[in-house]
Amino acid sequence: MNIHHHHGACMKNQYDALLKACQNGEADKFQQLFSSLSAEQKIEFLSYNDYEAYHQAMASGNLTLFEGITAAIIKSFATDMMDEEEVLIPAFEARQGEGFIQALERQHLAIVESMLFVLFLDYYCNEIINTKSKYIQFVLQHSNLKPAIPDLFKQACATDLDTVKRWVDILPNETLIEICNPKFSELNQEASRSCFYYVASPEILDFLWNNLSPVIQATIANNVFPGCLVYQVKKEEVAIIEKILSLLDEKQQSHCFKFEDYNCFVYAADRGSLDIIKLLWKTFSSEDKINALKASNYAAYRLASKANHIQIISFLESVAPAPILLEMQPAVSQPIK
Repeated sequence: MNIHHHHGACMKNQYDALLKACQNGEADKFQQLFSSLSAEQKIEFLSYNDYEAYHQAMASGNLTLFEGITAAIIKSFATDMMDEEEVLIPAFEARQGEGFIQALERQHLAIVESMLFVLFLDYYCNEIINTKSKYIQFVLQHSNLKPAIPDLFKQACATDLDTVKRWVDILPNETLIEICNPKFSELNQEASRSCFYYVASPEILDFLWNNLSPVIQATIANNVFPGCLVYQVKKEEVAIIEKILSLLDEKQQSHCFKFEDYNCFVYAADRGSLDIIKLLWKTFSSEDKINALKASNYAAYRLASKANHIQIISFLESVAPAPILLEMQPAVSQPIK
């Protein structure tokens, strides 16, 4: 008789008994069976059948059981090379988040809450929640999940217009305003970034803007768009930059341009983004044109020269008034002021 074959069948029975305990949310029974396995068997069982245990535990709604299995996966698969929670990604992805979908469907609040605040998995969980209004509704109904809302919404903005509409349909207006115009936090600058930073298209930006009152729009124009414009310049999002500028009057545009001493213009020159340089130049008032060239001792021209962006250099030389040009060229060899 083939001993190995017998061993395999026997293990399969044991694994199936363990899976049954997961399915029924029997934490004690699971722990008892699991602790009798060898280290190798534990590893084999946890990834068995595409990490079925992890997903069954999530779907069961038993938090103790789920946390036990999560800890076991981390213990069995983590290496010094990666963050502990990273080993959960392949487990989650092996079944496209099936257990999490089940937990949402069955409204297991404790499981959903535990998943939404796990580093590295929040992205995958957000992605699933953002596909259905009823999942979004579930998040909005439970105060424990409230801290997850800004990230969920920002991820929606980075996805597509339909996803954003799904949210805006049910999101209370004051919450929308908070996410569009967040309070600044020194501790967490990422969290204090408006959702306008993350929009995947000009259409999404336009849609958000049109869902805000004129008073809030004016606040966004003053407080959010200056930093957002620089951010979009760094990402070279020409269409989004164009959209932002099109929503503002001349005074608001100028306020944006002046932010951090014409940083948007300086960054564009440094990055060699000719389209953006031309777009900004075309929108500048004559006063802004002079000030943008002069900013930080002709930083735009100096950085473009340093990086050898030939097209930017010749564009700036061609638009600079003669007196400015005379000061601009020697500035290349000078330090930043």
